[in-house]
Amino acid sequence: MESGLNIPIVLASTSPRRIYLMSQVRIAVEILTPRSDETPKKKESPTRLVTRLAKEKAESVREIAVQRFETSIVIAADTIVVAPDGKKILGKPKGVDEAKKMLKMLAGKSHTVFTGYCILLATRKRGGKQVVRVVESKVKMRTLSEKNDCPLCSLRRTHGQGRSLRSARPRNGVGRKDRWQLYECRGVADDPSADGS
Repeated sequence: MESGLNIPIVLASTSPRRIYLMSQVRIAVEILTPRSDETPKKKESPTRLVTRLAKEKAESVREIAVQRFETSIVIAADTIVVAPDGKKILGKPKGVDEAKKMLKMLAGKSHTVFTGYCILLATRKRGGKQVVRVVESKVKMRTLSEKNDCPLCSLRRTHGQGRSLRSARPRNGVGRKDRWQLYECRGVADDPSADGS
């Protein structure tokens, strides 16, 4: 796959889902493992949290990217799920039982998903251009039943314990729908005020 650009593109993520999405839009990327403290700070809003984490992840691989490529474009992102009450941030479940509890909390209701992303130009000169945005989406899950709960349980077992709630929810390919799709999603906002530069 070719990105169509002469400058290397670095994805600051080892998430199979994010790597897959990049391949779907035919963008060839170099993968680097980011570092960030995902613990929410006191009174940190969901928007500020994903903004901070996206920037931290991008910055954490900047030096390595410069050493390897001299100049490159670094892409980083972070996604969180906020409960239907609009207040509680749902972190990574500790196991299958907790994941199931969270999914039942979301079933039949609308919740909010925040994704912050950071795109920066990594060069030897510090303070290069960067763009930071936050996308907010409303997601509504169908009501779960014994019939449609089964694939969720199976999927969670496949992913194993300690994965994020986002991994526990079923996902399909870009633009695909099938009988196990249990949620519908619509974009709410792309917040340009999160731009950090």
